[in-house]
Amino acid sequence: MKKVGLSMIGGGFMGKLHTLAIQSYPVYYYPGAVDVTRQCVVDIDPEIAENSRKRFGFERSSTDWRELISDDRTDTIVVATPNFLHKPIVMEAVKAGKNVFCEKPLAMNAEDAYEMYSAAKEAGVINAVGHNNRALSGIRMMKKLIDNGELGKIYSIQMRYIQSWGLNPEAPMQWRFDASKAGTGTLGDTGSHAIDIGRYLLGDYKRVASLNKTFVEERNIAKGALLSKVPTKEQIVGRQKVDVDDDTKSIVEFESGVTGILWSSRFCIGQEDTLDIEVYGSEGAARFSRERPNELEFISGKDREDLLGFRKIKMGPEHPNGELWPMADLGVGYVEQKCVEYKDFFEAIALHDRTKVSTSFYDGFKVCQVIDAIDRSSKTNEWVEIDNAK
Repeated sequence: MKKVGLSMIGGGFMGKLHTLAIQSYPVYYYPGAVDVTRQCVVDIDPEIAENSRKRFGFERSSTDWRELISDDRTDTIVVATPNFLHKPIVMEAVKAGKNVFCEKPLAMNAEDAYEMYSAAKEAGVINAVGHNNRALSGIRMMKKLIDNGELGKIYSIQMRYIQSWGLNPEAPMQWRFDASKAGTGTLGDTGSHAIDIGRYLLGDYKRVASLNKTFVEERNIAKGALLSKVPTKEQIVGRQKVDVDDDTKSIVEFESGVTGILWSSRFCIGQEDTLDIEVYGSEGAARFSRERPNELEFISGKDREDLLGFRKIKMGPEHPNGELWPMADLGVGYVEQKCVEYKDFFEAIALHDRTKVSTSFYDGFKVCQVIDAIDRSSKTNEWVEIDNAK
């Protein structure tokens, strides 16, 4: 069994998710393709770094990710940082021959993403991007239905990823509201997941026409403030302009001719983390909601008219990821879908086969292309074409 020395950059929320998935991997997939040792966790805050070391079970902690580049004990690096740090870390890591699992979006823009993809390809390292919703059983089953022709000729798709955490204007400023650190707002944060699923199901996008909105244009700067928790007066130290989108809506067209709608927002009261995908074809349709992650709804035009209607399919042993549990209703959750990504990533490392990963740097680059096009379309009020020559 191949040994993997894994280090992680970022000790926050996403670091917790990655760690839970890495820990779960040898339990769900036994015997695993690799034997993972958790080497070093890095965070710019030394207290967070050390607490993450203890909490996540890494051998040591650091505040400087550059230490990992020359560290022979680390051959695989997980990048779970704010977006603006992805490129510098990835470029140095792949140059040093490290395998890299980078959170989404891959980069601040498509140009940077293509540079990262090209560098990883040239270095011959295994690379993956954290578009973990591809790993959901219902999404993989939907693709199977499409590929097998169960839906017939595909006419349209609806993709939405909506939340509510940005709704309160008193919620504090943080890096996700700052274009210099995030690139875009909800578009890159959650919209990127929906964009990736659309491409996974139906192939490359051709063009987009979009409208982005910023609803709260300035926010309080607060020391020690959490994501959406209203800070106290004592915490507030100033104000900062919000220069990213809070809400984005697009009409999209795929190279295949399929058209659809994409909506991502942080301003939908009552919606905590809602990802919905619906695909309609000449012979049937399928719809999925992550609020019910272990179900897929399907309708077949071949059914008798008196039985025609959406049926609920429970994801179980007969479906994608069915090896995780012996029966339906036990469920695949947030951690498990990340674990499925790691299964693919670790198998790719063991076999040195870059095609095994769920979502590669190339896939991440294609998502960034669409993000750039949506952002540009909103500013120009015009259709924007996607360059699929690359």
